[in-house]
Amino acid sequence: MLFITLSFTLSCKTASDLNKKVDFTCKGDSPFWTAIIAKDGIVFTQLGGAEKTFPYVQPEESGGRTVYVSKKGDTWLRISLTKGNCFNSAAGKQYPYKVELALGDVVYQGCGE
Repeated sequence: MLFITLSFTLSCKTASDLNKKVDFTCKGDSPFWTAIIAKDGIVFTQLGGAEKTFPYVQPEESGGRTVYVSKKGDTWLRISLTKGNCFNSAAGKQYPYKVELALGDVVYQGCGE
């Protein structure tokens, strides 16, 4: 007699999980925040806050911008990437993209690569 055991693990993706296969990283300050875009999901983190994970969506491209729009529950996430030099003063680093991230009604500005 042959017995087969199937095991399933369900888990939420965290930023550390996604860092292994990141497509794009966005960062900003005032307040400090990070968004990681990967095929497994989009993770937003604000300093001192909990991670918020959204489903990955194919971006729309138009007018020189790449835009991701995702929703989880009642909360919308919109990330707009525009190619152009962006300096993050807190990191002291130059990035190749300007980022505008809207989480619900709150809009964040930052840089990305």
